[in-house]
Amino acid sequence: MEVASCSIFLYNNLIIRARSPVGNIDEAGRLSWGLRRVPRILAIDLGEVRMGLAVSDDLMITAQPLPTWRRMGRRSDFAHLGDLVEKWGVHQVVVGYPRHLGGEVGEQAAGAQKFAEELGNTLGLPVALWDERYSTVAAERTLIEAGVRRKRRQEMRDSVAALLILQAYLDRRQRDG
Repeated sequence: MEVASCSIFLYNNLIIRARSPVGNIDEAGRLSWGLRRVPRILAIDLGEVRMGLAVSDDLMITAQPLPTWRRMGRRSDFAHLGDLVEKWGVHQVVVGYPRHLGGEVGEQAAGAQKFAEELGNTLGLPVALWDERYSTVAAERTLIEAGVRRKRRQEMRDSVAALLILQAYLDRRQRDG
């Protein structure tokens, strides 16, 4: 079903009623504005128990946190991420790459590489690895400075870490053009 807006104009002392289509309502009752969907980037701060998640805004300038996902196995994780890709119109994924302080690739970084490769194959999207050294520490500090209580910090830390990873990635894209 088409949804339209009506506008009334006064032109040369004549009242003109204009009708213009603004979108459509699909079978599920969702309104689509008829505009091209803006591509977004999804960031993942991968942990053994939880995944912090963040998505870029429409202009790919700022990162927005999403609820932390409690991991329940690779199949469930990928299904959830697939749902987020569809919901937000994601065209690329950034996975935090936890290298050691000296830049060496350890066990966690190797696990992130494997996860990113499998995720890319499953979703059919490009997946980039992004250095996440200190992202969880920075997230914790940010939450402490904001006055967030300890229990709430534990709930928010992973998504804030994903937000910091994505924001650094977006800033680099802006700088590099």
